[in-house]
Amino acid sequence: MVLKRLYQHIILFFAQDKKTQQDKAQHYLEGIFCAERGKRNIERMVEEVSGSEYESLQHFISNSPWDSEGLMLELAKNVARKLQPYGKIGCTVDEKSHLNKGTKSVGVAR
Repeated sequence: MVLKRLYQHIILFFAQDKKTQQDKAQHYLEGIFCAERGKRNIERMVEEVSGSEYESLQHFISNSPWDSEGLMLELAKNVARKLQPYGKIGCTVDEKSHLNKGTKSVGVAR
């Protein structure tokens, strides 16, 4: 139920004229929530989401036109509305999908 409501909000930011783009957006969203934490990549998402295909989902993520600024603004407004009753004004989103390990990981200065 929550996933469907979220999908209804974000689909507006993807190409409206292409039904297949909307389907791929739904597959991607489902994959983010269904794939095991720390192992979220296109391959794992395709394994978890019925009807999705690796090549089409990869192409969707890499090449599809979508309004990223509009999406982030809408999500920020939604979070602000949800936090307002609690007297909160924001939250932090950590985009890191897995921990860097060792000294050879990209961006690690140890």
